[in-house]
Amino acid sequence: MDGTEVECRFPDLIEPQIFGRSSFQELRSVAHEVAPGIGAHVGFEGDTFEMEDQRNWTDASFKTYCTPLARPFPVEVKSGTTIRQSVTLRLTGDSFRGCESWLDAAPKLAEVLILTIPDRPTGGLPQLGLGVASHGEPLTKITIERLRQLQLSHLRVDVRLAAPDWTTTLAQAAVEARQIGTRLELALHLPRHGEADFSALTDALEPMALLLARILALREGEAATTSGTLAEVRKHLNCLRSPIGGGSDSNFCELNHELALDRFALGDSDFVFWSINPQVHACDHRSIMETLEAQAATVRSARTLTSDRPLVVSPVTLKQRFNPVATGVQTSRASGVLPPHTDPRQLSRFAAAWTLGSIAALASAGIASTTFYETTGARGVMERTAGSSMPDKFPSLAGGVFPLFQVFAGLAGCQQFAVAHSTATGPVTALALFDAGKMKRVLVANLSGQSQVVRVTGPISGGAPIELQPYDMVQLEGAA
Repeated sequence: MDGTEVECRFPDLIEPQIFGRSSFQELRSVAHEVAPGIGAHVGFEGDTFEMEDQRNWTDASFKTYCTPLARPFPVEVKSGTTIRQSVTLRLTGDSFRGCESWLDAAPKLAEVLILTIPDRPTGGLPQLGLGVASHGEPLTKITIERLRQLQLSHLRVDVRLAAPDWTTTLAQAAVEARQIGTRLELALHLPRHGEADFSALTDALEPMALLLARILALREGEAATTSGTLAEVRKHLNCLRSPIGGGSDSNFCELNHELALDRFALGDSDFVFWSINPQVHACDHRSIMETLEAQAATVRSARTLTSDRPLVVSPVTLKQRFNPVATGVQTSRASGVLPPHTDPRQLSRFAAAWTLGSIAALASAGIASTTFYETTGARGVMERTAGSSMPDKFPSLAGGVFPLFQVFAGLAGCQQFAVAHSTATGPVTALALFDAGKMKRVLVANLSGQSQVVRVTGPISGGAPIELQPYDMVQLEGAA
């Protein structure tokens, strides 16, 4: 604010959101090169502005705003106060070509994208699981058969020891895991206040100890697992011989914040976890697709802070499950309105394309395990047998599978992967899948809202150009 000019660069690792410790504070103007030969100068007047790293929430951006977050909240504005603010943008350069994002400047239909498929895997796929359905209804025979086809690694179940029916929740999840032939990822939420009944919990878990893939140690009201919470869970559940990890049930932001302040119980964690969703700040198609780049950045940043511990992303959802920074009690929703955690795009090709892009990004970054969505219902990969509870708002087919289902079906039976190389970065993603080093299939998805023509080269059958409609996905079978 004193007129000093500073030359700096955006950080590679995600900067934690700690009030008063941002690298970009007290801004009067920001100037940067947005494309070769094109400059942008943004000036601010009327308040104190600062910038934060939005990759904490997987937005692919840095946000500039006022008033500084370090100031008391809420800011008092007395009656009659006049407030004047302005933001001025000035572009410099001979032309503005190249300023568009890749989604706006996607190749036209006549331009063919070349996707080159590697002939060998570059890494192992993470363990892939789904969450148990939040609607609480048991799986039917047909949904069990379909879920078995996915060959899932695990089902995630959230057990809240403060809830009176937690034993029923846990028992039903164990039944469903056995029905579809998988294991349990237990997200254990200790009560905010009072003592947890570990005696009853141990009695319930011991018969299903072999089902447990891992235990996510959490406490209601904590942004991330504290040393006390992890120590308490370890004291009572080490006997189960399951990995016990700490992390955040919220966004990477909360984990990054607690790690930076050294309040996270890293030393005793067998693994570290956090959750991802692409709609904390924006919900349009383009912004959601742009989050794929930032997902890998969360893994890269976590890796530098957690050493060689396995990293777990659980869960990945299309919408935020709850607001971790809510300042008041959530009001009741109006009649006929979808719940805030439900997005009708759950049953769309758009969601399927984004999901394949997410799996490719997280797998390439080297995570150990990830959990997506739920088994059935409006937050699942298929509809309930009874159908949608709000068919006018969520027009699904009763008992039908969503395009999301086909993504996980395509991954079934594969342990290794390679990401295809493309002549254009962004519009299309392709994931080659291998079993014991032999290619089984390639999943190709159009991440843009424009049609694309793609020619796939490499060790697969075929070779004719493929026309992909917006957000379309195709599966190419077999090795050459």
